[in-house]
Amino acid sequence: MDVINICVLDVSVLLSFVYRFIVFANMSSSDESNITGWPKKKLYAHKYRPEWQNKKGFKNWLRPSTKGNTYYHCLFCAGHYLGGLSAVIKHSNTDKHKKNTSSVKKTVPINDMKMLKNMQTLDRQKKEAEIRIAMFITEHDIAFRTSDHLVSLIKAICPESDIMKKLSCNRTKATKTIGFTAFEDLTNRIQNQYFSLLVDESTDKSSIKHLSLVVRLFDKNNYIVKDEFLALIEVSDCTAIL
Repeated sequence: MDVINICVLDVSVLLSFVYRFIVFANMSSSDESNITGWPKKKLYAHKYRPEWQNKKGFKNWLRPSTKGNTYYHCLFCAGHYLGGLSAVIKHSNTDKHKKNTSSVKKTVPINDMKMLKNMQTLDRQKKEAEIRIAMFITEHDIAFRTSDHLVSLIKAICPESDIMKKLSCNRTKATKTIGFTAFEDLTNRIQNQYFSLLVDESTDKSSIKHLSLVVRLFDKNNYIVKDEFLALIEVSDCTAIL
């Protein structure tokens, strides 16, 4: 009788042990701590520190996050991330961050873009001033050689102007600026009316011979006969023998 009771007792203890083992194996860590009475290890979140932005390699992209003091913001990746300094260092070594950093370096900074835009505007204004000077010389039938002195005079009157400082419109540039336009306009007009061609030879100071071509035509707008310069051609011989 005593032996039977002992066996029954051993079986009940064994079944109880097996049951407790199965239940224990399927419990979560929180349930486990409640049973065992052992406290879980508490995780501490590292807060963001502004001095991290002064570290080399961080100052251009690391900023505080609007999501909280346990987050940091990456300007290059345009994202908010959780973690302390070790997480920041780990993020800086990721392929995504390195790729974005490389792209930003190739981008022109905003200040440089503004400076470039100002330079382009100034260059456009300078060219406009040069064209206006050339047009003024043509409109008032002034010799092209006076353009050198005219530009110097304008610069002396307006020395503080950035446009005048860069202005350059000598007789060579003035001639090239309007020369082709005037030539094209004259050739178009003489195609539909009678005209005479005046030819003359001249030699400059360097003993280079030129053939001057002047067109005589009737001005339909002012009802007068006028002479207009067509071209100046450099020649090697000026004899009239054909």
